[in-house]
Parts: sequence; C-alpha cells; structure tokens
Amino acid sequence: MNEEKPRKIKVTIDGQEIEVERGTTILNAARELGIEIPTLCYNPLVEAYASCRICSVEVVRGKRHRIVTACNYPLEQDGLQVYTNNERVRRNRAMIIELLLARCPDVPVLQELARQYGVEESRFGKGDEKCILCGLCVRVCEEIVGVCAINFAFSGTERIVTTPFDEESDVCIACGACAYVCPTGAITLEDFKQREVIHNEIFLGPATAIRVPTLQAVPNAPVIDTEHCIHFQTGGCGHCSEVCEAEAINYDMQDEEVKVDVGNIIITTGYDQFDPSVIEQYGYGRYDNVLTALEFERMNCAAGSTGGRILLANGKEPKSVGIIHCVGSRDKNYHEYCSRVCCMYALKYGHLIKEKTNAEVYNFYIDLRCFGKGYEEFYHRLLEEGVRFIRGKAAEITDYPVTPA
Repeated sequence: MNEEKPRKIKVTIDGQEIEVERGTTILNAARELGIEIPTLCYNPLVEAYASCRICSVEVVRGKRHRIVTACNYPLEQDGLQVYTNNERVRRNRAMIIELLLARCPDVPVLQELARQYGVEESRFGKGDEKCILCGLCVRVCEEIVGVCAINFAFSGTERIVTTPFDEESDVCIACGACAYVCPTGAITLEDFKQREVIHNEIFLGPATAIRVPTLQAVPNAPVIDTEHCIHFQTGGCGHCSEVCEAEAINYDMQDEEVKVDVGNIIITTGYDQFDPSVIEQYGYGRYDNVLTALEFERMNCAAGSTGGRILLANGKEPKSVGIIHCVGSRDKNYHEYCSRVCCMYALKYGHLIKEKTNAEVYNFYIDLRCFGKGYEEFYHRLLEEGVRFIRGKAAEITDYPVTPA
C-alpha cells in the first residue's frame, strides 16, 4: 500500500523558509514571500511554458545544483533551497536578456531589464522586432478565448506569430486578449477609425465586457455586455465566475419584467451623438488630437486613463487648444437646429483647460447662446481668465507644421 504524500512541504527561498502546497511553482511561492522574480512570458490565466526563461533560478538539493525556470517548476520535495538572485542566476539572466535584446533592441521593458542586469548592448547582432515570441498571445487565444485565430508560423530565426496564411482572420472576435497579455507592446488594437486603442477608454476603443454602465449609474452595479464578452462570443473564458467570491456571475440569467411601486417617474429622452468624421475637413478619426466633447469629458475625468490630466496623444501637455462650436448643428447638410447645450459645455471646457494647463484656449463660434441664469456671467469670467473667442466657422483642421513668423 502506497503511503500518501503530505500536502504541505517546506522549502527555503533566499534564506526564508515557507510552507506551501505540494506542486506550487517557485514563482508563486516566492511571491508569497514578497520576492519578485522577473518574467515576460508568465500570466496566471494560461499554462506557464517558460518560453522567455528570464525567471531562471537556482535549485539546490543536497549537492545537486540546477538552473530551472521558476514559473513552471513545481515544488514537490521538502528541504529544497532556492536562490533567485545570486551571481549564477544573474549571469544566466543577463545572457538570456542579451539574446532577447539582439532580436528586440528597442523594447522598453527589455531595455529596463538590461539596465538592471548590467547589459549595455547585445553581442549577437541587432534586429528590429518587438515580438519576443513568448507565445502568450497564441495561448490566450487558444486556451481562454477558444478561437485559435493566431499561431506560430515557420521555425528558427524566421519564426513569427501570425494569422492563417497571413490574412485577416474570420474567427477573430477582436476581443483584445492578445494585446492585453503582450508583454512588449508588439500587438496593438485599432478602432474602426484606425486609432490605437489604449486603456479601453470611450474614445479609444471598445468598452470592457464587465463594467458599470456610467460613472454615476443607479444602481451602481456592474453588468456583463454580451456583445463584448468572450464567454458569450465563443463559450470560452469564464474566469470572472471563477474569481468572483460572491458567486454573483450567472451566465444563464435572462431579461425579465419586474413590477415595482414608485412615487414618481422621470422620462429621459437622451440624445444621439453626432459622428464628426463625416465632416472630413475637421480630421476627426485621422488626427489623434481631434476629439469630440464626450471624449474630452472622459479624458478630463479623474477616473479616466490620464487621471484627469489634459494630454496630447504623445503624453505631453498641449500648448494651445481650439474648441470648435456647432459641429454638425445649424448646418443644412446635417442638422439645421441648435443643440442648445454645446455653447455652455464648450465654455466649461475652456475654463477647465485654463485651470489644469498653461495652454492658450481658442473658441471658434458662430453665435454664443448663453441662455440660462448666470451663464452670461460665466462667459465674462472666461474672458477675464484669458480664453480667446473668435467669431467665425472654422474652415479646416490640418497637421501642417507651424513656421514662426
């Protein structure tokens, strides 16, 4: 009769003893102790393959010393000694980083690792790739999304990650999982206007699959958007139900009608957003720094991707900002009526830009319709703050460089 092995074992990592479940990887055991081991190819959502090998550590049992990869090496025996940052480990990592740097010399995360390990430049040539061939994108597409839209092609130095026959994939659902796990930024997403998607913001790409509908939603509860959710698209993923401690995820829930007693009913008609890309001379969708009012509102929000800072696409603060009024309204080609709200939110934006930046602010307007109590006074306040008002319909937005007079 075989004796059952104990579930817990004791190991020592960098001089610290820890008791862990048998089979726990060195990487996870080290993290429990607060010891960070560098890795570019590990993600807890997919099986660890140790393809980058930067997480190499030294394991000692008795007189036997071995270099192993921490992300997929299971701890099975009592008494193991693990060293995550000794001289032998650092030399090994430096060599691996040098090899990766030869392929991808301009990847910031590799450059930072090279500085940490004293690698000034690679002795093995210099490529121009951004992909380190870690395979995270391939594995997440297969294991989590379940569509296998991308995979490796060719072998050796010619190996690449691509779609079948290097053509647009019919099975890709544009979920963004591949870009999300990519450690080097080799994969980026673009929206329908070919703008790069960053942080899943309103104006930069699709919304996340689970979200609170709006910042002030009532009730303030997250919902699953079935149009973007991988599980509803392919039947894959499902990780949210695994990690939700309240067990609140129910994929089978259906819409239902509920009768409630209320004292008042508020009817809000809402509005449709105007797509300014049809007015081609304004360059919306072609120029990164041309935004709609709602897009700017999101950027200005403290919970947005910039933390409420007003920034250009290159991450720098603008030196000047132009606000164009009446785009798509009071125009026989689109809408002949006045929207009634844009004058005042344009003035609000001018005030906020002045408050948060040193930029010059220009309002290009046809007529100012400051119709409410205190609105005219607010307009005069902006004049005192230095916001400039230019009467006339803006003709065109270009990206031509400005030559000083």
